[in-house]
Amino acid sequence: MSTPAPHYAEDDSSREADGWPEPRRLGSAIRPARQPYRRRRSGDRTWVVLAVMGLALGVVALVWYLSLNRSSPPAKLTVPRVVGMREPAAVRRLTMEGFNVRAIERPGEGRRGRVFGQLPEPPATLDRGAIVTIRVASGLTP
Repeated sequence: MSTPAPHYAEDDSSREADGWPEPRRLGSAIRPARQPYRRRRSGDRTWVVLAVMGLALGVVALVWYLSLNRSSPPAKLTVPRVVGMREPAAVRRLTMEGFNVRAIERPGEGRRGRVFGQLPEPPATLDRGAIVTIRVASGLTP
């Protein structure tokens, strides 16, 4: 078997005189090719614009929700005067004020279908949903 010839630094062209390999620049051997400039299409930003608009809409909705007046309706209400009104108008007024209405038709003064009395009389104070009784003229004389 033959012995390999000794290897000396002077014989190696990739090594400097002191025996160290010649330094190489990093990245110079493998450099990616430059990509040509590509102009973005307008559709690339669509999702970003939609996300920003959705976030803005959510903030507006949250501000609106938090600004709602959450005060409870008054527990006591003042009964309005409905004497002299026609029955449908009197019932509508009392109902819109928050009362329940019981209409009783009785012979009384005034024209038929007009309210000639109410209980309790104004300016009574009642709970919301309390019953107000109205007396409506039937057109018959007593």
